[in-house]
Amino acid sequence: MPDNDTTDTKSQLSWYHCGRCGSLFQAEALNQGARRCSHCGFDPNPLPRDENKSAIPFAKSVNHVANSQDKPLGPVRQTVRREKTNPLVFRLVIIWLMSLILLIIAARNGWRQEEADKPAPKVSETDALIEKENFALLEQSVDKCKATLVGFLLSLLPEERSQFVWSPVNAMLRMMRHQDLNPLTEISPPTPNSSQWGVVRMGDEKAVEGVWMNQDGRCFEALFRKGQDAWLIDWEHFVRYNDMPFPIFLSDDGNAEGEFRLLARERLAEERKDLATISIVFYAPVFGRPTETGPPSPEFLIQRDSREGKLLEAAFAAVKNKKRPFNAKALNLDPEGMIRVRVKIRRSGEMDARAFEIVELKACHWYSSDLPGFDVDQEAK
Repeated sequence: MPDNDTTDTKSQLSWYHCGRCGSLFQAEALNQGARRCSHCGFDPNPLPRDENKSAIPFAKSVNHVANSQDKPLGPVRQTVRREKTNPLVFRLVIIWLMSLILLIIAARNGWRQEEADKPAPKVSETDALIEKENFALLEQSVDKCKATLVGFLLSLLPEERSQFVWSPVNAMLRMMRHQDLNPLTEISPPTPNSSQWGVVRMGDEKAVEGVWMNQDGRCFEALFRKGQDAWLIDWEHFVRYNDMPFPIFLSDDGNAEGEFRLLARERLAEERKDLATISIVFYAPVFGRPTETGPPSPEFLIQRDSREGKLLEAAFAAVKNKKRPFNAKALNLDPEGMIRVRVKIRRSGEMDARAFEIVELKACHWYSSDLPGFDVDQEAK
């Protein structure tokens, strides 16, 4: 304070701290509005808005510096991780691809080796000659068989149809009785796209068999045998002829006997394989629908060492090996595990006391031939 100041003036002076430059200075205590810092010359108390303005840029500058330091850390760490993991993953992928390629090459070489090791199926000269003869026979006969079938289907009366069937004298009465009980519905003749043809060798005789699909989805098959002037239909095989409807025969009373074309199934084949008898159940086929059957018959027990037992076992073994009677080549559309039989059955008794027995198992097929259809000794091996 200057020496020439009066006491009153000195008493009015006080020390202050400048909020702008930080210096200490003396000023009048009461005159706050005119108070100025002696060093910077400005009001030592800046307005709040000035403080905010100065604080905000400072805060922004600090945040900016912090952000500028934080941002590079992320990419740097990622780069370090990539350098550690990418080469390992890349190597694993390369090893996996090489292993896969080697496996494919080895598998292909193995398959080729197996194919090379497998002997080509040998066809004997005799079989090749038979196939050639069968093909020639089909070329000569299929159109004639179709013409016979069309004539048969267009005929309405048994007398008219008899001229198109094999052994018409024996078939005439049966045709009349059968038509009364089972009138033929509309059947469309086979076409090249709906039919399959093959040769059936019944002993020394060659017959032609056709299987075709009807327009309504039903399926039919017919065997044509060579007559003097034409190929004739095996009518009994075509209609699956029975002396009477099999369900009626099973449910009727009294003594009766009849010949039937049926499907046979072996019951409990595995469970009974060591027993002396074979258990058989018969079913009537449904005309035009080969996968369907009628109700089952009672059980028939047949001695395995009998002629019938041996023939049945041979037929079941042949079906398991995808063989047909007489080595026929047409598709087998019968229910799985069933075989075709021509069998003569006798009924006796009344109501609950009815009994059935097999009089004769004629053959394991539906053709009008008494040949068994299978080589019993060969199929048993």
